[in-house]
Amino acid sequence: MHLFRFVFLFVFISFLYSCNGDIDVLQDAEGLMDSRPDSALYLLKSLSSESLSDSDYANYCLLLTQAMDKSNLTWWKSDTLFINQAYSFYEKTSDERCVSLCCFYKGSACYERGDFKQAAWWYKQAEVFSLQTADVKLISLVYSSLGYVNMQLNLFPNALVDFKKALSYAIQANNKKYILSNTQDIARVFDYIGETDSASYYFRHSLTVLSDADSVYHALVYHNLASFYEGLVQSDSALKYVSKALAWEGDNDKCRSYLILGNTYYQREQPDLAKQFWDKALKTSDPSIKVCVYHSLYQTYKTNGDYKSAVDYAEKCLQYADSVYRIEALREVADIQEKYDNETLRNRNLESEVRMLYLYIALGLCLFALALLVSIYSRYRHNQQQRIRELVAGKEIELDQYRTRLEHLEGISHLEEQEKEKWETERGYLKQQIKERTDEIIAYKNSYKTLNLNYEKLLRYESIAKGMKLYDTIHTNVSVSKGLLFSTDAIKDFVYYYTYIHEDSMNRLRKAAYGLTVFETAICILFGMSLSHQQVADVLGNSPQTLSRAKLRLKTNRFRLKDDDRKLEEILVALWGL
Repeated sequence: MHLFRFVFLFVFISFLYSCNGDIDVLQDAEGLMDSRPDSALYLLKSLSSESLSDSDYANYCLLLTQAMDKSNLTWWKSDTLFINQAYSFYEKTSDERCVSLCCFYKGSACYERGDFKQAAWWYKQAEVFSLQTADVKLISLVYSSLGYVNMQLNLFPNALVDFKKALSYAIQANNKKYILSNTQDIARVFDYIGETDSASYYFRHSLTVLSDADSVYHALVYHNLASFYEGLVQSDSALKYVSKALAWEGDNDKCRSYLILGNTYYQREQPDLAKQFWDKALKTSDPSIKVCVYHSLYQTYKTNGDYKSAVDYAEKCLQYADSVYRIEALREVADIQEKYDNETLRNRNLESEVRMLYLYIALGLCLFALALLVSIYSRYRHNQQQRIRELVAGKEIELDQYRTRLEHLEGISHLEEQEKEKWETERGYLKQQIKERTDEIIAYKNSYKTLNLNYEKLLRYESIAKGMKLYDTIHTNVSVSKGLLFSTDAIKDFVYYYTYIHEDSMNRLRKAAYGLTVFETAICILFGMSLSHQQVADVLGNSPQTLSRAKLRLKTNRFRLKDDDRKLEEILVALWGL
């Protein structure tokens, strides 16, 4: 008995120790996250996650995603499961910081896959939750990411606002790296939108906070300044900053500066030096840099009249441009394949929802366009008809004058030979004018009728579009269609659309049930859509008792089947062969 107690106590203490040890590992990993993310990743991967509680496992998933991201691993290709599990847990809690981080990393995954609109949505969610925390560093990071998304979407004014917010919070956090990065980003946006004075100010302002930064940031800031001044054809400033960039850049990054040097020396009309640096830049493994170099060489030889060399460089430029495209395409294909393999069912459901959403949006836009067209055409029709009425009135006055003159001439009995010839000429002229005015009046009246016919067509198309939207809403989700056909206009649109697409069925209905009202026709259609008695009553905005009375009137007065024991639904099934 004592031995059993000892063993139980030993196992219990060991269990407590292991739990506390796991929690310590999570805390240690979190402490190393900013300074040594690779070490944090090693600690997390050495941890057995099976023994963790739900909250600790969610924390583990979030920390693991952070560590992989900060270690520059492509976690968004295959390890999104972790951040999804973390989000599933934290969205049900009141931990705004963790929810914000989860939304941020879900947005980052979308951004890396090129789904910028979805990334923007997740980043906006991260913004909402981060603003409820006191973590100004996180808020700065979220706004910075929103800025990058808006740049990808070419929404530069929005990007500028986001980057300025990010800079403001970075200053509050006193985070020099974030301040430097946001300052550069603001300068780049100003450069994109052509406000070079503002861009120059922010580029130069970044030099004031560069002292505490590492070599990567030194190289980046000087390179961006050199590229900026090279674009402005200010070669002295470009050469000044590109030389500073080269002093800080590693071997892999020097080729981008050689490209700037080549372009700058070409601007200074020193083609030999330009060619030397372009040749150095071509030693890069980055195809995008090679595209730029070959394009510069193509332009150079084309300008000099050496068309053979120009063609050779143009072909190489196209070859590497195609290579860049293929790399991006392969990334896209890999992402799509991974998404298909991991979340096939979820994607199918999502695609179905998106299709329905697009359908409703399209229907709404069609309805809006039709309503606008009807309104415009109604005004146009009114103005044209008013003009036609005025023209017809004018032509009728002229016609009366010509007829009066003709009657007067025909009433003259005695004329001399010379006057008789003149009389015949005028008489012929008056008859011709009467014919022309009569034809014009007939044409104007036909135009008047055409305007009315066209307006009626537009109204029919508008009614069909409205009816289609009503039908699709009822057919897709009858539970949200309560009272949808309460108004007379809605019922007319619904019946008109159904008649348009099911003409044969409606003809059979009208032959079997003489003198149907629009309301009664709608009842028959709704039961023909396999809706229950309660669902039809809800859609019409009636009580079940009112609907029962309407069904009885239909059966006895319209279908004339008073002694038939079948329900109205069964009669309709037999009629339409449903």
